[in-house]
Amino acid sequence: MLKTKSVLHLIFLWFFSMQLVSCSTTNSIKPEESNIKLNEIINNPQSMTKSLKKLNNNFSVNILYSGVESSYYKRLVALKLESTTVIIASSSTKLDNSTFVDILSRSKGNSIGLQLFSPTSKIKRLPDMAIKHIQTQQINSRTLATYLISIGYKPSQEIISRTSTFYYKNESMILCEYILPSLNQFLK
Repeated sequence: MLKTKSVLHLIFLWFFSMQLVSCSTTNSIKPEESNIKLNEIINNPQSMTKSLKKLNNNFSVNILYSGVESSYYKRLVALKLESTTVIIASSSTKLDNSTFVDILSRSKGNSIGLQLFSPTSKIKRLPDMAIKHIQTQQINSRTLATYLISIGYKPSQEIISRTSTFYYKNESMILCEYILPSLNQFLK
């Protein structure tokens, strides 16, 4: 009887912990009636570039920084529709992750999404994108925060942060995308 209780207790703890894990990895922002199109873009695990080009084919990438910092290769960009910055992003990978260093360093003024989501790519995105509302002052890059201020954003202005991890074999890359309110003008 004691062994049965212990086994049942372990099963209960395992089940409870799985429920907690599933709750903690559910990061989607629920669609609101007025923002359904925005929420579809934010929660779509496919290429942000592809989504933006569907809205407006006048798409461009402005490189804010690309290079080595400490033991990481970093790339900071502003994604624009027409001449309006709608997303800023930071990509970061360890220098020994040759696949991702190659993608980031070779991309120049192009979107990395075209390479990450290519039909022949073996790169995968972990399914648990972290999506949350933040203020511009919470951005993890001083360069990106300074850039936002230079184009008129206030430090306390709310934006949406979307963080993803991509992997290939034993390599990984973190992509932090910051969706700006200026995207709304292209959603009509």
